[in-house]
Amino acid sequence: MKVCRAASILVLATLPLAAQNNGNHARCTIRLDVFYATGGQASAGYSVKLLKGINGSTVAVTTTNTSGTAEFSDLDPGQYEAVVSGDGIQAASSGAIEVDDWNVFQSQTVVVKRITTAGADSPESQIRAADLKVPPKAAREYDRGNHELQSKNWDKAVEHFNKAIEIYPPFTAAYNNLAVCYGQMGQRDQQRKILEKALDIDQKCVPVLLNLSDIDLKTGNFNEAGTLIERALESEPKNIEALYYLAQWDLTQGQYELAIAAAKKVHAAQHSEFASVHFTAASAYEHEGRINDAIAELQTFLQEVPQGPRAESAKKAIAALQNGAH
Repeated sequence: MKVCRAASILVLATLPLAAQNNGNHARCTIRLDVFYATGGQASAGYSVKLLKGINGSTVAVTTTNTSGTAEFSDLDPGQYEAVVSGDGIQAASSGAIEVDDWNVFQSQTVVVKRITTAGADSPESQIRAADLKVPPKAAREYDRGNHELQSKNWDKAVEHFNKAIEIYPPFTAAYNNLAVCYGQMGQRDQQRKILEKALDIDQKCVPVLLNLSDIDLKTGNFNEAGTLIERALESEPKNIEALYYLAQWDLTQGQYELAIAAAKKVHAAQHSEFASVHFTAASAYEHEGRINDAIAELQTFLQEVPQGPRAESAKKAIAALQNGAH
């Protein structure tokens, strides 16, 4: 979803102070929300490969988290493509994703189809049985909406998602994708309204809580973001994505020790897709004047992500911190 430049405040806040404003380009972020074609967020653990340019060179690889999302940060402007694959699903592409200095955050939905060869008593069969709660007509409208969404035909996608919701009102996945469309069209108020409707259906729906908190963090609405993150953690105290956002929120509030503590919990879970939390911890340490600890955080990040744009950002940040210490 396209955001105004003011929303980049949080991105800058997660970098050590000495490393901000270096270079000529804004650092970009791509978020992938992966859904099953039959409805609902995808499971954790699917591989998400980010490719760049005409030749499709691999930039980074991560996995979906418990909310079925994956995020790539600190990217150079350019054209990207994400490919989702894994056991039990057909590989699926996001299509072209364009990010530039004026469009530093892109949110894209990828719909994957399950390979339906599992036995009747297998977990895959049980998942499909749960999906049958969505009426076939609603599922078809949802599929059509996802097709139009991937083709960036936002108006047509909105039409199909609304039809799916009309047929099956508690279809939270359709609400979520509908919100993505409104975000892509720049209708921020409508985007938030739709997510809030989804939350009305399930007040403890952690993915929706975190999607709303992500919007608030990126738009500087920190009080509301903090409330949403707290609610998510009440439902799932060990949710790594929630702790990841908590570390960022604590940093914006000047609660540096709390930010460091939350970052340590994320690191302990060994979820590579949240490795950038070390930037948050480094920034917190720098605010406290603990430069060596800040450098150590970035060095830990390099051990986890030794290559790619984020690794280069970490190296530059380390150099800036070391130069500032002399």
